[in-house]
Amino acid sequence: MTNNHLPIDFLLKSPLYEYKIEEVLGQGAFGITYRATTTVEVEKTIRGPLGTISSKEKVSQPVAIKEFFMHDIVLRSGDGNSISETSKNPLVQNYARKFRKEAENLSHLHHPHIVQVLEVFDANNTTYYVMELIEGTSLEDYIVRKGGLSETETLRIAQQIGEALDYMHGRQLLHLDLKPKNVMLDHKGNVHLIDFGLSKHFNADGEPETSTTIGLGTPGYAPIEQADSNSNSFSATLDIYALGGTMYKMLTGKQPPRSSEVLDNGLPIEELRAKGVSEKTIAMVEKAMEPARRKRYQSIGEMFPSMKKAEAMPPSKEEMEEAPSTIIANPPEASIDEETKVIGKHPEAKEQRLSMDKKSYAVGMGIGQNLLNIGAKDIVVADFAQAISDLLEGRKIAIDYKEAQIIVNQYLNELERVNSFNQKA
Repeated sequence: MTNNHLPIDFLLKSPLYEYKIEEVLGQGAFGITYRATTTVEVEKTIRGPLGTISSKEKVSQPVAIKEFFMHDIVLRSGDGNSISETSKNPLVQNYARKFRKEAENLSHLHHPHIVQVLEVFDANNTTYYVMELIEGTSLEDYIVRKGGLSETETLRIAQQIGEALDYMHGRQLLHLDLKPKNVMLDHKGNVHLIDFGLSKHFNADGEPETSTTIGLGTPGYAPIEQADSNSNSFSATLDIYALGGTMYKMLTGKQPPRSSEVLDNGLPIEELRAKGVSEKTIAMVEKAMEPARRKRYQSIGEMFPSMKKAEAMPPSKEEMEEAPSTIIANPPEASIDEETKVIGKHPEAKEQRLSMDKKSYAVGMGIGQNLLNIGAKDIVVADFAQAISDLLEGRKIAIDYKEAQIIVNQYLNELERVNSFNQKA
């Protein structure tokens, strides 16, 4: 039995670059995603008072490549590379056009929380597009591994997703298949939306740009009107429902109920309460997942204030009592990334600390001390403790070193915003 995917080490050539296939990252009904590398030339320049010295060197750049491949219909040719002539099937050609359209839609989006596209090209009787490679994990896998996320982490991730959706909606584009599997978390904990296969533009009147029906989405994340071929609903509320479903999955660790079940029985908020989720956040998820679209948030911008309000809530008494004194278990003997050296550039923050509970501050002190022990430089531990305690809000979490690194990097990503406050203080 032959593999459906391109051979490992195969050299895939585009008009611009040559890509070496290294690994199959995933395969769905319409495509295969690969990890690959290409060689790019980088120019380095040294400037001095009397002149400059320039040099060029070639470096390997990792990328992700998506190949259009309908495995239920098409086959590889005898060479194992090209797609067979069955690709001339009208159905295949129709979906191939949609595949290319997905790449074109993505190419117009330039946002830190949306995966970036490098190029799209035809080869081997099919179509490929090349994207940035997100080193990390899917939100789905992250939720499964942790059994659900804290309210604070959920709100942080949801807001980043919301920022990406708001950017898209401002450019009259809906995602239409938002779910944890289509969200990647990089090693810094940042969100990247992926898989725009169902995305669709709409015009100034809120109507789809083409007459083709919208995709059904994924049960649990798609509102009931998305499955109605006769529905004239095409607005941000479709993605808002999916964002609510994604938050439900993060908070409970469980698949959200189908929209028909929500319509008949309501959202099972007891699952949220059992996880200690605040009533304000529960109300936000409920409103986002309202069966009647007119009762939902009508825009991501309308939803953001609720996110910020809920995130600012103080930890419960139970959460503060359960907070551990340290968080990193058996850190390896390795130094932190150079980026960590940014911490502590504004020691006056020590004198401007906001109120915090002592236990969560101890968590921050534990992390800061562990970082110092493994070689991190220039860290003002008190500053770091403040930031971590704000981030954790005294919540009880037990994580390994790699997960702690994610929290560290989340803090670094917020540092620029904090610095502006510190400089004014």
